[in-house]
Amino acid sequence: MLCVMTDKTSKIPTQFINLQSDFGFKRAYGTKESVNVVGEDMVLYSQSLAALREVQAGLDFRYEEGVQLGIQKGREEGREEGREEGREEGRDEERIEIVRKMKMAGLDLGCISEITGLSPERIMQIQ
Repeated sequence: MLCVMTDKTSKIPTQFINLQSDFGFKRAYGTKESVNVVGEDMVLYSQSLAALREVQAGLDFRYEEGVQLGIQKGREEGREEGREEGREEGRDEERIEIVRKMKMAGLDLGCISEITGLSPERIMQIQ
């Protein structure tokens, strides 16, 4: 294979990596190890290899760029999820504190349930 496989390129679909078959290199020149070309063919072969390396570099760059965008998006989603969980926990703590105060004030269980939206069972658990 003319293109060097790296950790990055191992995740790219084969049809993008194995460009040598798309350009007919195997048919024209054989494998890298058996290439025996001279003169103008060597220039064309070298230019083809350079083009392949350029394409491979572009693929590597785009792959890395995609990975970084995925990481960034994941972090943003994680932060938003964390914020939402924090807000929800804060609301729950506030409700519990309000229930405690209502119970100390002697309000009826049904009244507390109606105001807070908590079930009577849940209100009974709060001390």
